[in-house]
Amino acid sequence: MDARLTHDNATAKSNPLHPQDMRKQIIRALDSIEAVLEAAQMNFGNIIQLNIFTTDMDEPLQHFDVLGSRFGPLNVAPAMTLLEPPDLLFRN
Repeated sequence: MDARLTHDNATAKSNPLHPQDMRKQIIRALDSIEAVLEAAQMNFGNIIQLNIFTTDMDEPLQHFDVLGSRFGPLNVAPAMTLLEPPDLLFRN
């Protein structure tokens, strides 16, 4: 099964949610992924690859405990890629 999930941490009008709080953005993204997984009768244990796109490479690393809280209890560690593409920056 090839399931590719993307998450837009913004409102329908493209206003970023929690623009200055990376931790809340990560939690919201994981909540959204979890909802999709549950709808398919799966959980975080079914994820084998997680791609994380960010506007700041250092900031997500400070909050990897959030990822651990979701994957750790299932004793899984999917392959992860952390990327900072220049075109990802939200412009006003």
